[in-house]
Amino acid sequence: MKGLGRVLAAGMALGGLVCGAVAPASAQIYRWTDERGEVRFSQGINSVPPQARGGAVMMSTPGPPAPSAPAPAEIPAS
Repeated sequence: MKGLGRVLAAGMALGGLVCGAVAPASAQIYRWTDERGEVRFSQGINSVPPQARGGAVMMSTPGPPAPSAPAPAEIPAS
């Protein structure tokens, strides 16, 4: 049984590494115009057709999470 536990643990660790390697490092959104003049949006420059990459504009980059709003102050009862 100890051998099975080790195999399962190794499999889970390997699966975590593979999932982490596959996940995108950043989510960049690009705006570009196709050959018909329609505005399109794509995630990553590789999703933009090569002929449209020259005019593609990066719309967003990943950044730190926005700070949470402070809790509203309680108004003392009068």
